[in-house]
Amino acid sequence: MRHVVAPILLALLVPLSGCGPEAPGPPMTRHAYVWQTRWSPEVDAAVARAAPVLDGFMALCGEVDSDGKTFSFQPAEPVARTGEDPVVPVLRARKGLGDALSGGRTGEAAEFILNALPAAARAPDGPGVQLDYDCPTAALADYAALLEALRGRLPGVTLSFTALPDWLNSADFPRLARGADYYVLQVHSLDRPAGPDAPHVLCDPEKAQAWARRAAGMGRPFFIALPTHRYRLLFDASGKFRALTAEQDPGPPPPGWRAREAAADPAGIAALVREWTADPPRNCRGIVWFRLPVDGDRMNLPWGAFAKLIAGEAPTAVVVAEWSSPRPGLRELRLRATGDCRPPGDVRCAVHWPAGAVMAYDVLGGYTGEPAPAGDGVTLRGPAPEPGEEAVMAAWFRLGPDVADPESAIQCGLVASGPEGRSDRK
Repeated sequence: MRHVVAPILLALLVPLSGCGPEAPGPPMTRHAYVWQTRWSPEVDAAVARAAPVLDGFMALCGEVDSDGKTFSFQPAEPVARTGEDPVVPVLRARKGLGDALSGGRTGEAAEFILNALPAAARAPDGPGVQLDYDCPTAALADYAALLEALRGRLPGVTLSFTALPDWLNSADFPRLARGADYYVLQVHSLDRPAGPDAPHVLCDPEKAQAWARRAAGMGRPFFIALPTHRYRLLFDASGKFRALTAEQDPGPPPPGWRAREAAADPAGIAALVREWTADPPRNCRGIVWFRLPVDGDRMNLPWGAFAKLIAGEAPTAVVVAEWSSPRPGLRELRLRATGDCRPPGDVRCAVHWPAGAVMAYDVLGGYTGEPAPAGDGVTLRGPAPEPGEEAVMAAWFRLGPDVADPESAIQCGLVASGPEGRSDRK
């Protein structure tokens, strides 16, 4: 999966055979995607923890690319650590593959991919193989030709691909879908942000429902991919978007830059799970999650929140403000997460005081501060703290000597996006 701001392709899949377009199919299944290129003890532990509540796993097996002359393959760690649970290898493709396909090298690309696949993926009785390729919608015909070439070289092997919602509107998509046993419809994406203060929506439940209905009417088996991760967006001092990350916490942004986070609303995702579990879209075989929570992955849900979410229960996402006075005239503000997970996006904390009550203040911990026009307050904004960790110091305030009641001179209301849109005041 590439980390760009165009809609981001997330690949998840499961074995499937003998599914006709109108067949009722088995009950909705639950799977999770293992994205790490090297399996650490933490990944092993996460897989073992999830195995009893999931139907299988999908794991990255490597990445294929082309420089215009030759093809290359960077393998990931072989998948051999999940016991008897189904594991489907996923092959990620970079932009260079598309350049090769448009240049008429479809046969070469298919042969290279065939030789790069692990033996289990080439076996007719194995788990199959899935392609994760961010193909431009206008080039779907080239992609369809590649799948057809692979099908001819992998008789009897379950073949699948991931799909962006925009593809459903392409005249070439039916051909692409016919070339595979099923596809995985991603119903979340992140468009290029207009600025640091613009809304950053990772998954819109209404759009997700509409895309699922359209896929249901296309007569091909599919799965729906839902997100558990978050993105951190970086903007420079002028407000221009510069970068994003989804697989590691990069720490505080450079001086003058601003960081914003985008994540799906847990309540909205839980509602989709409940709806689709009770009344699955026609031809839909299950839900797959990007990605499996692993201890230490700060850009993903904690395990407890994930366990609730896959059952259709909304995890709580609550942040509270805590004040302290380490010495006379000084007030410190800390933020603490008390729910199951961080809120889906930034938190905003509006601090107010009577005119002249505050002589000086500073904003810390990766937060930014926007002073009130009247000079009697500041709005803090930044990433929410992690549940279960120490409270994060967000700001300090130096009070004037004439403040009679330091304990109540400064007040704030904390706004955190949670399942009830809760606002806690202290």
